[in-house]
Formats: sequence, structure tokens, C-alpha cells
Amino acid sequence: MRRRLAAFFADDRRGLGLAAGLIGLTFILMLVIPQIVEPPPPADRGTDSFSTSALGHSLLADSLKQSGWTVDRLRAEPRSRIARDGLIVLGEPDFLEPEEAAEILRDLLLEDIPVLLVLPKRVAIFDREGRLRVARPKARFEVEQVLDAFTDLRLKRLGPDEPKPSWTMIPEGCEPPRIEEMQLVEGDNLFPLIETDEGVLLGVYSDWRRDFFVLADPDLIANHGFGGAEANAALAFEAIRMAAGDRRAVYFDEIIHGHGLAGGFWRSLLRYPLVLTVIHGLLALLVMIWAGVRAFGPRLPTPPAVPPGKAFLIDHVARVIRLGRHDDYLVQRYLDDSLREVAAHFHLEGGTIAEIEKRLEPRARARALPFDPASWRRTARRGGHGAIEAARRIHRWKKEMVHGSGNDPRTSGRRS
Repeated sequence: MRRRLAAFFADDRRGLGLAAGLIGLTFILMLVIPQIVEPPPPADRGTDSFSTSALGHSLLADSLKQSGWTVDRLRAEPRSRIARDGLIVLGEPDFLEPEEAAEILRDLLLEDIPVLLVLPKRVAIFDREGRLRVARPKARFEVEQVLDAFTDLRLKRLGPDEPKPSWTMIPEGCEPPRIEEMQLVEGDNLFPLIETDEGVLLGVYSDWRRDFFVLADPDLIANHGFGGAEANAALAFEAIRMAAGDRRAVYFDEIIHGHGLAGGFWRSLLRYPLVLTVIHGLLALLVMIWAGVRAFGPRLPTPPAVPPGKAFLIDHVARVIRLGRHDDYLVQRYLDDSLREVAAHFHLEGGTIAEIEKRLEPRARARALPFDPASWRRTARRGGHGAIEAARRIHRWKKEMVHGSGNDPRTSGRRS
């Protein structure tokens, strides 16, 4: 067998032809297999983009597709790889643990994928024939559970007897929507895009970890609201456009509705995108056989266990510190050492850290520099990014106190 393979690959043109054939076969399988194993869509009910009921989002999805947008439903992991080129709509998710919500956002926002979170509002009750019998508002705590899992915003609901709010911010060319018992949000970390005097309908939620869009009332994009008023449809399109930015693709996340692709291990291997891994694994096996038949050159030298230079040592020490979770302690030590160094620069050394802080506060105030050691310590105790941010603030303050900006006569001529 080995001799036959060696004779076959003796001609380079045969090897090149085989490689080209395998690449072509891989491309065909990439297109055909996902279509073969794709299961049928779920039943048309609920608050997902498949649903044609009053609470579903299928009308918005179909209208976007007819307008030239790329529209798809996310039913497989990883989300960030499939929806890399578009906006992901998390439409009315059921209860999620904060850790699960943070994991979804972290994977998407690390890839710089815009996310639109649509809060739930109503629950559908169907009869035995599958027809929608009644749609009642969800309990307030159920909506707040979803809101609290993703943000620290506050929910505000307008009752049927309350006067309709006045619109203070709405996109140019759009009319106020027709929404009964409107649901709004408010909070310090929310930048409004569509707003009333009672709260925000659409805004950008931003904290130190993430930025994403929040639509407080799903009636704007639900089938009954989207198709019931022309103003709702126009404003819904504008909300999608603002959230998507310069992208022209929208992906409705159906995994959060329980519509993820299920199946056994072997079936998962034959489903996109894992099927690509199987194909590439087979190609790698063929290359290994080829490498065993024909030599590709001498064996590469084994790299040293510890590479030369200081980069490895620095990276190793930083990793040990992070694994031990001592970054907040190190920042505390760095703050104390910095305070002593600055105090020595101004001949104010001696005493406890608290006494040094009191002596340095007038000096920092005279230079109009922020000096809040207590805040720096609180930020450092968060660990991770908080510790890094605290260290940056301390370093910036120490540099300005000791060296100044170079144009400050009060610091020029002092020893560094």
C-alpha cells in the first residue's frame, strides 16, 4: 500500500489535482450538508421571529427581507461566528440567570457585534386548536428579572388610565407610535434614542463592560403593533437601522426561546458549522498520510521550554498574579508606595498613610489634580479591569504631582 501511494504521489501534478478535488468537494459539502440536516421551523406561536401570532416578530423579519436586508434566525452556537456581519436581536427572552446573560453579551460584544435587547411584555394563552385566546401583560417582576439580568435600569409601566406621554426625542421623519400601556425604562447608564417625558423607549445601555441597545416595549415590533399602525412600522425600521449602524443584516436569536438545534453527538457533527470541522479533519488525515509517504524536509528543531528575553517572565508573573487574584492587593501596595514617593518629593514624608494623605491633599488641590485614594481603593477591589483602571489613575496622579506638565512653574526645577 505504501509503495502504491508513493508511486501515485511521485507525480506532483497528481497531488495537485487531488488537493484541488478535495477543496472543491469541501466547498460543495459546505453548501449542501447544512441544507440537508436543517430541521423544520418550530410552531407559529409565542414571541419569536417564527411566530405569525399577534405577539410574534415574523412580520418584521419578512418586511426587512423584502426591503433588501439579510435576515436569518440564530439556532446554533457560536452566535458570534454566525452573525459576525449583522445585528443580533434578543427578542423578549424568558428568564435568564445574570451569568447566562453576561456570557451571551460577552461573546457577542468581544467580536464588536451590535446587540438589540427587546424586553418582554405580554404572555400568550392559546386554545386547544393553537389559536391565540388572550394576551395578558406579564407580571412586573417577570420583566424586571430579564431587565436585571442584563442591566441595572429601572422599569416603568404606564397604566391604561394614565395620560399618554409626550415625545421628547424621536427620529426625524417618524411619527409617534401607537402603543397601549407603554413600557419604558430609565437609568443613569442609558443614552436615549427614542424618548418620552416618562422614560426611554429605545436607548443605548453603557457601563464599563459593555454597550448594547435596549427596546423597552416589544409592541413596536410585534406583529399586532408593526402591522396595526404605519407609524409603528416606520419607527421599528428606524430603530433597527440605528441599532445595526452600517450593517445590513439582522439575526433573530431563537436559542433563547428554546429553538436551538438539538440532537445527538453524531447528528451534531453533520450539522453546520461542526460539519466543516469534520471535513477539515478528514483533509488533515489525508495530509498526514501524504506526509508519511513523501518527506517534506528535515524535522524542525524543538523550541526551548523557556524562550529567550524578558517577555516570557513578565507574562508568567502577570498570569500568576491574575490566577491568585492578588491584583487588588498589588494596587493597594502601589498606591501606598506612590503616596510615600510623592510625600518624599515634597519633603512631607513620615507618619502613617492616612497622615500622608492629609498632607498631600492641599498640594493636589493646588494643582487642580483629582486626589481620591478611597475611590481608587474601591475601584481596585473590583479586580481585573477595575484594578488596571485604578493603577492608571494612581500613575497619572503621581506623574503630574512629581513631574508636572512641563509648563507648570510650581513643579519646574524640583528633583524627579
